[in-house]
Amino acid sequence: MALLPKKFVPLTAAGVIGLGLVVGGGFWWLNKQKYESTDNAFVQADKVAVAPQVDGYVAEVLVKDNAQVSAGQVLVRLDLAPLKAALAQAEGNAAALDAAVRAVDDKARLEQAM
Repeated sequence: MALLPKKFVPLTAAGVIGLGLVVGGGFWWLNKQKYESTDNAFVQADKVAVAPQVDGYVAEVLVKDNAQVSAGQVLVRLDLAPLKAALAQAEGNAAALDAAVRAVDDKARLEQAM
């Protein structure tokens, strides 16, 4: 068995390192073609503030993510239970105030009759 020549070992090492660099660079290049990355990213998009006409809990969302919507389109359905309770309370308050006004009118008529 003959000893390896002194020039063969450095050439082999250089070839292995060169092949590793080529394979690693190829994987790096293919990965860069598929994925974007940045430290300073901005998205240009139209933004619109959305505000409800009444407060309430959302019961159902009627649009998908990133869907286009038009003016006046219903986006969500609210839970009506709190709104119905507030309406019933307001109607009760109105009836109580109406009764108080009638009581004042009745008292005025009673005093006039005396």
